[in-house]
Amino acid sequence: MINLKAVCLTNYIRRNFSLALIFFIFIPFSAFAQTEADFTVLPTADGKGVEITRCKGFNLKDVRIPPQIQGLPVISIAAGAFFRGRLTSITIPNTVTSIGNESFSGNQLTSVTIPNSVTSIGAGAFADNRLTSITIPNSVTSIGVIAFSGNQLTSITIGANVWMGMEAFNNGFEAAYNNGGRRAGTYTRPNTDSTTWTRR
Repeated sequence: MINLKAVCLTNYIRRNFSLALIFFIFIPFSAFAQTEADFTVLPTADGKGVEITRCKGFNLKDVRIPPQIQGLPVISIAAGAFFRGRLTSITIPNTVTSIGNESFSGNQLTSVTIPNSVTSIGAGAFADNRLTSITIPNSVTSIGVIAFSGNQLTSITIGANVWMGMEAFNNGFEAAYNNGGRRAGTYTRPNTDSTTWTRR
């Protein structure tokens, strides 16, 4: 004799297990907020903060870096920490002062907010992404070579007297900024084929 209750229970478990499996396979990892355990860090030289060297998540698209890890402020992003991932957005806390070489290079970033705590942006830090606009906060004093090369930037907001490495943006912006007295403002160009930037 067939136990109908047992059959129904078995079918219920199978159906719901399948749904749960589908959920975890197809819901993007970006749906889950990052925790301290998701990052590999090293202590800074003075021991008063940490530097993020890697994010442990696979196939992440939206990463939120916590302001503190292991009870210490996140001070810097190491070279290549998020190199060639699939990021479309990144949230950087206002504890970070340094963004390392190629730290976010080769992703799919369409937007990024650089906090007003950052003072230096390393070589190739945001190269080869999909940025169309960027705001460089007044706190930034140096931008490394090809830092923003390989994007589709048509609008750049920047403070005064920022030092830039060769081809930091690689789209004619450096010449417009330096030849114009390195003045603060928002610089725009009509399209990505143009190398003529206008300050407003």
